[in-house]
Amino acid sequence: APNPMAGRLDLRYLSRVYERLSTLPVRPPRTCRIRGQEMNGQVIMGVVNLSPDSWYRESVAKSPEAAIRRGTVLSAQGAQIVDIGAESTTLTAERVSADAQQTRLIPVVKGLSEKGILVSCETYDLKTALVCLDAGAAVINLTGDLKEGQMELYKAAAMNDAGVIVNFTPGGRSVDFGALPSEDPLDPSSTVMRYFETQANAIEKARLEGAWMDPGLGFYHTNLLDGKARVKYQIDTLLTASALRTIIGWPVCVALPHAFDYFENEVRTAEAFFGVLASIGGGVDLYRTHEVTKVRGVLSALESHGGRVLSDGTPCLSWEAASDEGRESSLGCRADTPILTDNECIQQMGKSSVWEVSYCRLAGRKGVRVLRREIRSTCHSDAMRVMAGIGEVANRLNHHPNIAITGTSCDEFCISIESSSAAVGGLTAFDLALAQAVDDLAIVQMIDSSQ
Repeated sequence: APNPMAGRLDLRYLSRVYERLSTLPVRPPRTCRIRGQEMNGQVIMGVVNLSPDSWYRESVAKSPEAAIRRGTVLSAQGAQIVDIGAESTTLTAERVSADAQQTRLIPVVKGLSEKGILVSCETYDLKTALVCLDAGAAVINLTGDLKEGQMELYKAAAMNDAGVIVNFTPGGRSVDFGALPSEDPLDPSSTVMRYFETQANAIEKARLEGAWMDPGLGFYHTNLLDGKARVKYQIDTLLTASALRTIIGWPVCVALPHAFDYFENEVRTAEAFFGVLASIGGGVDLYRTHEVTKVRGVLSALESHGGRVLSDGTPCLSWEAASDEGRESSLGCRADTPILTDNECIQQMGKSSVWEVSYCRLAGRKGVRVLRREIRSTCHSDAMRVMAGIGEVANRLNHHPNIAITGTSCDEFCISIESSSAAVGGLTAFDLALAQAVDDLAIVQMIDSSQ
């Protein structure tokens, strides 16, 4: 019989995969519960990276305050869970000790949990996982095999009404870069399936009600360093993820890939593309993504065709009419986004911030409360680079400030930036996130350091 995992990705290919999936043994599906909530439908998990080595620069937070701001924005954008990582799994990243991981993670876990946000902590260290649960983590994204410590973690998560994402890591830990077994991925007796079968049995013994199985798409594997081979494996895994759920019974989590070899400068659009494949395959329940708004849009568009629903029951996105006052949609600031007081903004930004809470001075929003700053440059081309950078930040966050550039003299140019949330008529976490992202622009840091 022809190999169903070979050939061009078209309807005939999908048909062969479906026929193969239909022959697999079926275990009754388990309902995943954390914090008393049933995590039904397709759940989106946004990402905050606390490691400076993380290559996805937009997700890196340089301080607990910045991480809490990003996590708050991700939640407002539609992430039901926010995943916090203290160590990068890239090939050249510096390894982070357990104590250092805890120092990075705990303030962010507490800060986001106090806001009612479900927080996931990514770690392969048992002590770090237990400390994070005590600090309020709702999920442990377990990126390593704890061996005898695995049952202890499952029991601790059950006691805390939390959940665990169980990752397949052939090297032992996500940072050990093992080789994936060369086996039929749909074989119920394969190494991957047997590993998850063992973990599912342990989870049931621990009376843990919240769990996801993750095949480990987001990690480096020594036999998949070639870009073409890696992307083929990732596509096939996404399309056949339902096999894992069917055989094991627990929901499936995947970290949506990036495929830099193919997307190059458009790598930020890759996760949305892979989100399409995962949704069409029908086997993914939890989507780990750096691009929450893009992936949410993809899943909602596919749902409009009658597919699976998002965990909050939303059948499709309700786009608000664009206006001159920010052009914010339901993917950005929404009418139910919490308004921040002036003191809350000042406290979260810090007293040393170059941003001020003020009334709008630019045309179109006179009298509105805004976050405001000015950037002065003696080089017109640098000023234009700042404007372009702000535009990219605004598009990424789907939150658009008012910007103006004026020549104060023949050799100085002033960029004025004012951010507010038109959907609620005040200041929100979106404005804080935009302010931080603007400050993090390389061109802005260069100008600030020269003054």
